[in-house]
Amino acid sequence: GLGLPIYTTRFTRLADIAGSIARLGHLAGTGAVAGREAARLRDRLAELRATYASREPLTVLYQVWSHPIYSIGGPHIVTDALAVCGAKNAFASERVAAPSLGVEAVIARNPQVIIASGPRDVATQWIAEWRRFPHLAATAADHLYVFDDPRLDRMGPGAIEATAALCRMLDAARD
Repeated sequence: GLGLPIYTTRFTRLADIAGSIARLGHLAGTGAVAGREAARLRDRLAELRATYASREPLTVLYQVWSHPIYSIGGPHIVTDALAVCGAKNAFASERVAAPSLGVEAVIARNPQVIIASGPRDVATQWIAEWRRFPHLAATAADHLYVFDDPRLDRMGPGAIEATAALCRMLDAARD
C-alpha cells in the first residue's frame, strides 16, 4: 500500500542461499559485491559437500523443542545441512517442516546421533532426558550433542558456516 518494493525469499536448501544473495544484490544495486559473496558461498558449500560425501552415513534426530518433542522434517534446511554432512535426518520422511513427535517414534527410528538445537542450558536438559533410554543407539554410544549455533536456524548466509560446525560435530560421532 505504501508503494515500497518488497523482496521475499524462502528456501529449503543451502544452495538457494547464494542465489538469493545475488538476486538481492542486483535489486539493491550492489550486484558486484553480492555476486562475489554468492560465489564464495557456493564454493564453500561445494567444499563441504566434497569433504563429507564419503563419510560414514549417520541417522540423526535433530531436536528443536521438548514437551512435546519437535524435530525437523524433510522440507527444512537442516535436513539439507545434515545431508551435506553425510548424515540423514531420521524424520526426513515427514512432510512438515517441524513435526511433533512422541518418544515412541524416536525409539522406533533409533537414531545413531541426537542433536539438541537450542540455547545451551535448555538443550542440555533435553539431552539429559534422552539418557533415560540407554538402549537408544545414540544414548548407548554417547552420541548426544548440543548445537547452539543460531545461524543455521536463521537461514541466512551464516547457515553455511553453521553447517560446517554441524559437520564437525557429526565427525566427532564417527570417531
